[in-house]
Amino acid sequence: MIEPRHAVSTRARQMPMPPIRAIFEAASRMDDVVRLEVGEPDFGPPAWLREAHIDALRRDSSHYTSFSGLMALREAIAEKLERENAVRRDPTTEVLVTAGATGALYQALQATVDPGDEVLLPSPGWPQYIASTQLAGGVPIFYPLHASEGFTPRVEDIARLITPRTRVLLLNSPGNPTGGVIDRARLEALAALACEHDLLVLSDEVYEHIRFDGHSHTSPASLPGMAERTITIHSASKTFAVTGWRIGFAAGPAAHIAPMTKIGLSTCTHPSTPAQMACVTAYRRSAEGDIAGMVATLRQRRDFLCDSLAAMPGIRCARPAGAFYVFANVEGTGLGSEAFSWHLLRAAGVATVPGVGFGPGGEGYVRLSFAASMGELERGVERIHRALTSLSVD
Repeated sequence: MIEPRHAVSTRARQMPMPPIRAIFEAASRMDDVVRLEVGEPDFGPPAWLREAHIDALRRDSSHYTSFSGLMALREAIAEKLERENAVRRDPTTEVLVTAGATGALYQALQATVDPGDEVLLPSPGWPQYIASTQLAGGVPIFYPLHASEGFTPRVEDIARLITPRTRVLLLNSPGNPTGGVIDRARLEALAALACEHDLLVLSDEVYEHIRFDGHSHTSPASLPGMAERTITIHSASKTFAVTGWRIGFAAGPAAHIAPMTKIGLSTCTHPSTPAQMACVTAYRRSAEGDIAGMVATLRQRRDFLCDSLAAMPGIRCARPAGAFYVFANVEGTGLGSEAFSWHLLRAAGVATVPGVGFGPGGEGYVRLSFAASMGELERGVERIHRALTSLSVD
């Protein structure tokens, strides 16, 4: 059979399959696997939020909303930003509800990057940053995150990478996959750099509430001179444990939000109406108690996993300041990150993500999620130790 010459686009052919997807698919076909590869809390949303979703389904919630998202939700988001982040945005023109943070990221880059524009990305960083940049025709330029400094960037490293083609600086704090949290002083220096070089800043703050050991969160858009050059990306997924609802949002200058809305109209139109209605309650109700309880549970899991891994031969593991991932150094095992992750899956039934999937700065590491239950973490630790023993790591 002769296939049409243009059956698959060059764009699609050239996009690599992320290592996390290969691990995920292989693990899904196996029995009795400890799943530490997926960034998804094992607990569900608070009872009051589930009830809000059920109530939305009972009401007349089966119709389109505005293409920018439900107005009541945009208003609730604007209130949240001012209350929690010291960021003021007009819900009518400066807030856009998206299909998760992934949708916000994709629409932001499509609306602001032309072919050949350079986008400064953290490395290691979330793989979607690379894919979305390339789909917009942009050129990913990686700035390093330093393990010795809690996986945070150095301003001088980023400054050296700026060229006349640099358009966007992407920041992620707390970070995926490292858990790094950028402190306010460093953010102020990065903001000054962005102003000096007239850069647009995309600030991924999805994990803003999941922080440990007294680390604080600062939104770049709240800093002097930054409101007019920052698009803030958020999601309900991690904060409220509703990853499947696909509710995210972008907040930024109207000049950026308007074209982002047009891009969204050509992709998903808008996210689920009932989920949007439920999230009005999520962003208007004080959820501090629920979030604090979740963070306390995650802290216990983090400490258990870090202590357990650090005691194993060939592994070095620092405590992340935020998010719910351990980014463990496995160079001492003698295996590369992909070989190590596949060894754990095949020999021990533990799914992790090889660091190479997070950009050039991720080699030598693997990401493990401690959003799994304590029981699963205990099973996973036991199996990892057994798999390392089979490698005869000293």
